[in-house]
Amino acid sequence: MGLSAGVSTSTVSQPSLSASSNSSRDVIISLLNIPAHHVDRKGSANLRTSYAKYLAYLVAKKALDKLVADGKWPLAKDPTREDLVEVFISKSAFFKNYQPYFPYIPNHPVLERWLLNEDDVPSDMETWGVGKNVYGYRDLSDFFKGVQANKEKGKEKEKEKEKEKEKKEGKASGSGVSHKKVEKTAGKKKATRA
Repeated sequence: MGLSAGVSTSTVSQPSLSASSNSSRDVIISLLNIPAHHVDRKGSANLRTSYAKYLAYLVAKKALDKLVADGKWPLAKDPTREDLVEVFISKSAFFKNYQPYFPYIPNHPVLERWLLNEDDVPSDMETWGVGKNVYGYRDLSDFFKGVQANKEKGKEKEKEKEKEKEKKEGKASGSGVSHKKVEKTAGKKKATRA
């Protein structure tokens, strides 16, 4: 997707960190040049802003992993995943609102285009099936519940089609036993004779 999400992944320069800014959060922000709008945890965040933060988190995670692997992390204790999460949002909000939905967004191109809000953004109706002023995590939850329900309906339809096909095959052969059952039984008899 070629997305930088506003996080610098270029060669990381060793910043001059003051004695007061030696928390993992501050060091991560400084080393990765994470923009202020991604680290602002005050105010209300809409889904688009939250998704942009999630994408910035993913880019930062790769960059931070590389920085640590290359031995360029300046603090004695390596940063944890939670340290990085805390740069963008609280851990509880991340695991409650981001983790259940955002990793699966790329599997739903219309929703992803809507969240990215780029030139070819689909309409609210095309994306959500309903027009609203504000969309939240409940809407995401409902979206994914609808996707799951549609998958289950599709599986049920496939099962019904298979049963109907077996019934037709059974009637066509003149007996109430399907060809598949006869083949399985014949295969078992051959195996026991050998």
